[in-house]
Amino acid sequence: MKGKSSRRSIGGFLPKSITPVRKIYYMRMGFAALAGIFCGFAGFTGASGILAAIAFYIWSYAFAKYAFGKLFTTPEDRKKLYKTGIFSYILFWLAIWVLTYNFALTL
Repeated sequence: MKGKSSRRSIGGFLPKSITPVRKIYYMRMGFAALAGIFCGFAGFTGASGILAAIAFYIWSYAFAKYAFGKLFTTPEDRKKLYKTGIFSYILFWLAIWVLTYNFALTL
């Protein structure tokens, strides 16, 4: 279409400018992957795995607050620091945890 600018990059996967909220989401998915790998290879089961995932989530919040805290000044914006990607975090962590735990059992 003429007159409309495309927000996609040349590769077509990521937009040219990634918002801070989207960066927090991607960072949180990285922490979920790390937490799942850690829980799986450490052999955590039950409550110990859940506590490790919570600890990684708190670290991701601290990292997001350190990196992007100055951009979120209002109380509504500050909620985005800890709410962004929470359900995706849980599901991704759980999937990675199950996969790595089962893989670690075969080693």
